[in-house]
Amino acid sequence: MITKVVKGDLIHLAKQGRFDAIVHGCNCQGVMGAGIAPQIAKAFVGVREADNDFEIPLRDVRRLGKYSKTYQEEIDTWVINAYTQFDIRGRSVGKPDVNYRAITRVFTSLNGEFRGKTLGIPRIGAGLACGHWEAISEIINLTTPDVKIILVEYQP
Repeated sequence: MITKVVKGDLIHLAKQGRFDAIVHGCNCQGVMGAGIAPQIAKAFVGVREADNDFEIPLRDVRRLGKYSKTYQEEIDTWVINAYTQFDIRGRSVGKPDVNYRAITRVFTSLNGEFRGKTLGIPRIGAGLACGHWEAISEIINLTTPDVKIILVEYQP
């Protein structure tokens, strides 16, 4: 459940050890070319590898609603690639890329795995994926009663 909203830089806060994990939305194509994804991939070791080496191959719709992860030992934090959209073309054709069912499945699973932990997130699915934050945050709140989620609104 989103318990707190802070302004700042999710990556910087994660490197300070503020979260047990950070979660960012990804597509199923293996493209981390825009938004926060390339910044996370550059800042943390193994993010792209976790995406590329995931048990379900790239461009497979079965990735939706699942996640890959990599552990950052030096800061005792997981970085989670949440597969919340299949493609990256929706914006160009005037429809959202975010998949609300995938968000439901991802956060339901995270609630089980990270029960009692603190997760840091950006506005997953509401930026380049063109989803409605009100709907996304409601899904997150309903599916994560046992997890503390800190929403980080970017501020340099």
